[in-house]
Amino acid sequence: MGTRILVLAISVLLIGQWAACGGEQADQQDKENGQAAGMEASQKEGTVVVTVNGKEITGPEVEKELALMMMQMAGRVDPSRMEGMKENMRKQTVNNMINQELLLQAATREGISVTDEEKTEKIEELKASYPSEEAFLNGLKQSNMTVDILRDRIGVIIKIEKLADKQTEHLQKVTAEDTEEYYNNNIEQFQQPEKVSASHILVAFKPGDDEAAKIAKKQKIEQIHLAILGGADFVEQARQHSDCPSKSNGGSLGSFGKGQMVKPFEDVVFALKPNEVSGIFETRYGYHIARLTGREEAKTMSLEEARENIANYLESDRKQQEMSKYIAALRDVANIEYSDSSLAGP
Repeated sequence: MGTRILVLAISVLLIGQWAACGGEQADQQDKENGQAAGMEASQKEGTVVVTVNGKEITGPEVEKELALMMMQMAGRVDPSRMEGMKENMRKQTVNNMINQELLLQAATREGISVTDEEKTEKIEELKASYPSEEAFLNGLKQSNMTVDILRDRIGVIIKIEKLADKQTEHLQKVTAEDTEEYYNNNIEQFQQPEKVSASHILVAFKPGDDEAAKIAKKQKIEQIHLAILGGADFVEQARQHSDCPSKSNGGSLGSFGKGQMVKPFEDVVFALKPNEVSGIFETRYGYHIARLTGREEAKTMSLEEARENIANYLESDRKQQEMSKYIAALRDVANIEYSDSSLAGP
């Protein structure tokens, strides 16, 4: 469990780094036009972007991983900034793929293997985090993945997890004193703002919608709203009529705090009472109907409530630092050859 958290934490960290420096990266884009032509060459089918100890990584492989990274960042970064960040994200993607290849090669040298049973077990764990098989398959589709591709990716993750476990087994265990010290020194992290849980139905705007199209969509959501007020089930109405991917979950958006949704949506939902259905309202995404399904008041987590999460974080952080050193050592002795020198660098 701990190592799986490590692998996910590394992924999240990389995404977070790009989100944090996106504005600066976008501002520098005009200075990097000279690199862009070289980047375009890397996208050509069959073009080798980099060779890692004889293993070739091609342009199409890089573009697939880049698309996945951009999908993960969608909604966190303004689309206009995202485009300005793209070439720097491609460089980071290549760097990530080099690190992954070096870790896989190291795992092979260590005799680490993965069984079909282990892959199946992990897939079943992942499925269990979705409300239904349909939602799971829909999630794969949205990520442009199939079950077979997922199976291959999970095999890679398990192999790297096993290698990370082996390379970090000597680390000192996190103690109760460690968790208490972290809690006391970072108490602000455990102050939880008010959160709500909500579901919604969206009739979405599309680029190029004229006034007639918007009137038709307004009429559609008015009919849905009347049906709900007349006793129709909100969940079923969402499944049948919503244009949001959350329709597969009956419109559920889970829980969220202020600042996580666009302001007009936030204003409406936070003003609702539990189980209350809103009127029709508009955001830049389209027309909505929302229902509040729960509310958590602001509070500060106790040490006992936070202890397990703190211990997992500290363990993950120690492992991540150790693996960063390990990857740096692998890179020091590796033969890495770039077809475009502008892609080189940590």
